[in-house]
Amino acid sequence: MLKDVDFEPSWSLGELVDMTAGMSGSDLKEMCRNAAIKPLREYIRTNPVELQRSKDRPSSAEDDIERQRLRDSIKLRPLSIHDFETPSKTHAQMLAQAYNLNDELFTLRAEALD
Repeated sequence: MLKDVDFEPSWSLGELVDMTAGMSGSDLKEMCRNAAIKPLREYIRTNPVELQRSKDRPSSAEDDIERQRLRDSIKLRPLSIHDFETPSKTHAQMLAQAYNLNDELFTLRAEALD
């Protein structure tokens, strides 16, 4: 999911591992998907006129080429560690109680949030 994504030079896999200790594979996948889409959402918010102009034109072969040029010209910012949002310690503890999770991984996750 993130293999072709650019990261900020300060991005640290080790820090992300610490932040996500005890999260399920499904939670990790969702977190990565959300992180990857943030720069695109920011671009759409800051360039609505340009994107709308491209969308409103009738479709022709020439317009399709122009749309592809626009897609190719879009440069999204690199991901930062802040794009990867993890649940708060309180939320993690609530989940542990709801599912009777008192295992070692969950304890590690709660400690990492301190």
